[in-house]
Amino acid sequence: MNYHHWIVTVLFAAWMTASPLVAQNPSAAATAPTARMTSTKVVHVWIVGKLWTGLGAPIENGAIVVADGKIVSVGPASEIQIPSGAIRHELPQCQLVPGLVIAETSLAGGEDDEQAITPYFRAIDSFDYFGDYNDLLAQGITTVQIAPGTARLMPGQSAVVKLAGDDLAARTLSESESLRILLTSIAFSPPTVYEPPIGAVSETRPLEPTRPQLASSLSGAVAGLRVLFRSASDDWSADPLSSQDVEILSSLHRAANRELPIRMTAVTSSEIRAAAQLANELKIKPLLVNPEPTDAVSHWLVGDDSPFRGFVLPLPTGVDRMTNRPLPAADRVEGPTVWETAARLRDGNRWNDVAIGSTSREELSKIWFTAGLLKRGGLSNEQILAVLTANAAQLLGIADRVGSLQSGKDADFVILSGGPFERNASVIETVIAGQSVWKKTQPVQAGPTAHVIRAGSVYTDHGAWEGAEISVLGSSIVDVGENVSVPDQAIVDSFPNAVIVPGMMDLNTTLAFGGALNNQLALNSKLGELLISEDPAVAAVRQAGITTVLAAPARLPGPVIAYKLTDRPQVLRDPVALRFEVSANLTQAASTLRSTLSRGKDYYEQWKRYDAAMVEYNQALKVYETKLAEYEAAKAKLEQEKAAAEKAAAEKAAADKATTESGAAPGAGTGNSPPAESKPAGESGAAPTPAANANASGNVKPADGANAETKQDPAAPAVAELKAPEKPAEPRKPNASATMEPFRELFAGKIPAMVEAQQFKAIELAVQIFAVEFELSTIITGASDLPESRVALQHPKVSVVVGPSLSAGSAETKVNLPQWLATHRVPFAFRSNGETGSAQLPLAIEYATYQGLGVADAIRGLSEAPAKFLGLQNVGGLAAGRDADLVVLSGPPFELGTEVIAVMINGEWVYKKESR
Repeated sequence: MNYHHWIVTVLFAAWMTASPLVAQNPSAAATAPTARMTSTKVVHVWIVGKLWTGLGAPIENGAIVVADGKIVSVGPASEIQIPSGAIRHELPQCQLVPGLVIAETSLAGGEDDEQAITPYFRAIDSFDYFGDYNDLLAQGITTVQIAPGTARLMPGQSAVVKLAGDDLAARTLSESESLRILLTSIAFSPPTVYEPPIGAVSETRPLEPTRPQLASSLSGAVAGLRVLFRSASDDWSADPLSSQDVEILSSLHRAANRELPIRMTAVTSSEIRAAAQLANELKIKPLLVNPEPTDAVSHWLVGDDSPFRGFVLPLPTGVDRMTNRPLPAADRVEGPTVWETAARLRDGNRWNDVAIGSTSREELSKIWFTAGLLKRGGLSNEQILAVLTANAAQLLGIADRVGSLQSGKDADFVILSGGPFERNASVIETVIAGQSVWKKTQPVQAGPTAHVIRAGSVYTDHGAWEGAEISVLGSSIVDVGENVSVPDQAIVDSFPNAVIVPGMMDLNTTLAFGGALNNQLALNSKLGELLISEDPAVAAVRQAGITTVLAAPARLPGPVIAYKLTDRPQVLRDPVALRFEVSANLTQAASTLRSTLSRGKDYYEQWKRYDAAMVEYNQALKVYETKLAEYEAAKAKLEQEKAAAEKAAAEKAAADKATTESGAAPGAGTGNSPPAESKPAGESGAAPTPAANANASGNVKPADGANAETKQDPAAPAVAELKAPEKPAEPRKPNASATMEPFRELFAGKIPAMVEAQQFKAIELAVQIFAVEFELSTIITGASDLPESRVALQHPKVSVVVGPSLSAGSAETKVNLPQWLATHRVPFAFRSNGETGSAQLPLAIEYATYQGLGVADAIRGLSEAPAKFLGLQNVGGLAAGRDADLVVLSGPPFELGTEVIAVMINGEWVYKKESR
């Protein structure tokens, strides 16, 4: 035994037994005694959407009661007796599973001893109880087997511990869980051993050479093990043995007599066959680790004569990286995948004897994904979860403490954001002995908050989408689909069996104004300036699912504003429409409206013509500026050429004058050359006269028969030909009128006209004036006489807003107004005309659905339709790019038992219903 290893073990054992305080509470050496529980029991209860006990199907709406670190009771929340005063943890969107139990790990640490046979080594002696295991706790791993060594034939005894907790004694579930034997090739090349003699060396006591160890081959290993176990079974007490030999035989004696379980690591078929034969000879039932069986050895695993009591399968590796793997040789049979082995064991009725292990800590951090790959072998969620919990605990001999959620067992469990092995589900909290040992915290985000929202179905513009998810980044929807991409650091909000619909719209309220708008307001009034923050009525109304509303003054005509029901109301458009009325004396109303609209149209047309003229003017101005630049450049060039010509003429005149004064003929040569013979002007060889005509470019050249005394400006003809471009005249701007400005948006089609008209004659007149004569997008509000106005309402520019009453007529002729509109394909929306009464709008619509209105039509009338005819492109639907305004319902929309359980506006939850 390594001296350093021995002294550490001895010191640790002495420390563990030295103090009575530590014996009671080993953590007292590191933490204050206040960490211990008091005698007064504190009872906690967790209520979750699904509770998995590890022993079968989950419990819907399950509850688990915990006291003093133990489970008191488990079952449906409706059947569990919850003590009064219990601390409740209600997580209806989450699921709860037992803490994961890993059946083999290398967390003991340390290096392999040079000795190949060290059955007395204990992994527990080198395990660091105070190490950082948060990476494993974050995966919900609460209990692990720790194996000694990785590359020796018999490296020692394994142990089982919990990864967290103050009481070290309580964390140690088994100090000697099993004796580990490796029958793999990595164990067949141990180092040779040299043991120096004690005392002087002489001829009679020479130095001994190094000696080989067990074993250099599989057959040698089996033969050596056979001898060792037989020796341990015999009576060796009288034999002269070294202390190390005594340690070896003592440990093996326990294993040979089945007092200490054995686990054998055997991967290939030949290794599995050797393990089976050795187990049969020694009459032991080992745990088989990491098998990759072929058909030739399947009977050793699943047959009636199988010598193995259970199996530890490895986790699939390398799932997050791509590597080149060698192609299999033509004469070699490849071993099965992990899921194929799992399927083989399941089909052989050995499934309860299977657990999972991994010697790679990195791979354990991916356990929910890699273990989930067993589904490829046809395994269910229940079966895989059992492999990670109840099965593992049973095989490790600790099922009385952990592995399943049952009364009396340790309260070790994990809270998940979704179902086990579900895409994007994550561990929210890990609990050991009733105490939270790891909890997910939302990291500080550098950018906007991200959400992924899951529900049973999502209503989009194209209808209900089962199993869809919504990805939100900041205030906008990124994607809607079955498996959306999850943004970094996204908060996953899961609402099992719930239905998500777009945020609802109420097209007339007085919310966030502190009361009714009774005063007459000019059309150009900005209602957004009158909005107030923190209106308590807003919070009450959005709990009903209303996220966007319209408001207008009671006295018409007037502007209409659209805004969201955030704590500080967010204006979407101001104005979003202009509101008018057709009532009372229809003849007078018609005359007044036509006059008002005519003036508005004339004002619009003036500005329209001006705007068109300004477009033409700006285009002409660009052409003018281009021509002006060309003119200026040409003029400058001519002036430069003129100056150059004048300079050349002056220089020539000066030269001729100098020649005349010297007595030489003008133009005579200089130096030794004789003067040129004088000839009459015009004859060949005559000297040029100083004066000359200029061409269009300004260059001076002689002209035939020209008078030498002519004094003409050489650039004059060319400059006269240039003409500056004429600047276009700017259009005259119309007189602006602030009160008439809203009509420009109205007649430009940017906003619609909302016209209050109840009776059918008023409706027909409103449609005739606004939609037909003035060709405006028209929204008829009120409209109780719908059937009589059928033809008028089917105009393509007309839509209708109904409410606050959604029915009209007598008991015998009662008309469901939205149902009638939906049947006749007239776009419609709803209004409440109230303040807190806006919260009753969904209930009134629910009643309308029970009287014949289709659910899809009702949802469309609350969202998509009004957003479309009001021109609000970012609201009214659930699609990529739109605002994240949505409502989560407990069940199908407008069902009697359905309630609003959450509301989101601009990517933030403004309401979540507290669970009962």
